Amino acid sequence: FVRQLGQRVQSEAIIEAIVTLSKSMGFAVTAEGIETEDQLGLVKRLGCDLAQGYFFSPPVTPEQIEAILDISTTPNDSLRAAS
Repeated sequence: FVRQLGQRVQSEAIIEAIVTLSKSMGFAVTAEGIETEDQLGLVKRLGCDLAQGYFFSPPVTPEQIEAILDISTTPNDSLRAAS
């Protein structure tokens, strides 16, 4: 439905219904497939809690994530070093 946001009124209505239902059940809502800034703005306005998609990054390997985040220690290593 995200792919058609801004092109089909029905897509926005469906997403809004899904978000409303999910929130009423106590779930957090993640919009998947965000490719443009406009799509991100619309899902934010519709109440999505999180978003993912090519707008942020193409899929990456665990090693690439470590490089992106510059992970050099695990949380447990950090705690041991502070002791």
